[in-house]
Amino acid sequence: MRELLKWIVILGAEEFVRNQIPHFLSVYLLAVAVYVTLTILEKQPVRAYVQRAYSQLDRRKKMLSYLIVFAIGGLLLCGYWWASRFIADAIKTKPDSQIEALAKKLDGLQEAFTKSPSVPDAAKIPILQDQLSELSKNKEALTKREKEILDQSALTLDSLETARKQFQERQKVEQKEQELSKQKEEIAQKQQEKQLDEQARRMAAPMIPVVNYAITTLYNMLRNISAEPIYTDFPNNPPSIYQSNLLKDSMLTARGGHSLRIGSRKEWEFYCGVSGFYGSGGRIADARSFNFSIRAAHLTGSPVLTISANGSVTTEFSDGLEIVCGSGDKRIFRETCSLTDYEKPLERALKELIQACYNAAPLPPKS
Repeated sequence: MRELLKWIVILGAEEFVRNQIPHFLSVYLLAVAVYVTLTILEKQPVRAYVQRAYSQLDRRKKMLSYLIVFAIGGLLLCGYWWASRFIADAIKTKPDSQIEALAKKLDGLQEAFTKSPSVPDAAKIPILQDQLSELSKNKEALTKREKEILDQSALTLDSLETARKQFQERQKVEQKEQELSKQKEEIAQKQQEKQLDEQARRMAAPMIPVVNYAITTLYNMLRNISAEPIYTDFPNNPPSIYQSNLLKDSMLTARGGHSLRIGSRKEWEFYCGVSGFYGSGGRIADARSFNFSIRAAHLTGSPVLTISANGSVTTEFSDGLEIVCGSGDKRIFRETCSLTDYEKPLERALKELIQACYNAAPLPPKS
């Protein structure tokens, strides 16, 4: 039990010296080696063997044995000193080798992520977080080591070179840390964008037929009242929401609108567009900010029809729609409806819009 306590104290002292005063580590290891040697020599069997051998020597050989013991002790001490220096250097430079191994591990990890896009982003983030924590610990160890070298060594070219190498290692760690942080942010942003895309598609699903019905109904109404051709920059003819700037990948977007015009009459030009708080690519992902409008932009007062969410709304349409038609501060028409019974209210609102345009700029009768 006594021997066990001794070794516990020796190991505890080694840990203290290695972490707090590492420049004394080689001296401490030398002292431990000498202590262990003396402990072995004091063992009863060893002492008895030495005494028996010494008693068999004559006086001349006894004098010679002192020189031999002195030479062996000196060589042993030199060997212990060299070994303690070697071990101490290996222990003190261990963080550098750990960093090199960690850098290789991280390079392999990044390469695996690049070559395996099928790995879910949700699985990548905790892995990167663990590696960032490990990098942070190693960076702290290197910074501490740099300070120890500058504080405890004489100012020589060797000490400066050692400190410079530690500084370069820390720079490598910081660079790797920045790369991993950037990769983690990109993965998190990609996840968020994916979630917003899914949310935008859910929000757009019930609104796509409503907006499309408003566009096609307006086009048909204008054809019915005018003898002149209807010009439009919608990609489809007759115009519709599909393949237009208003819709992309099943998401309503605020990337720009389209117009319909009777002949060359600017007073009868209607601009159709989507507005609201949008993300990348103009995507609208929140029903609370969604607004589809048809505006007669060139008329005084700019008569406009708008379709927006009504009632209790979260990010998706829930209670229904509000359809409004007005000119300036004056509201001509307002009605709420469900997401399925929108056709009649929309037709009435479009008639009010066309009537407001006709009041301001009458059309010639059809021949």
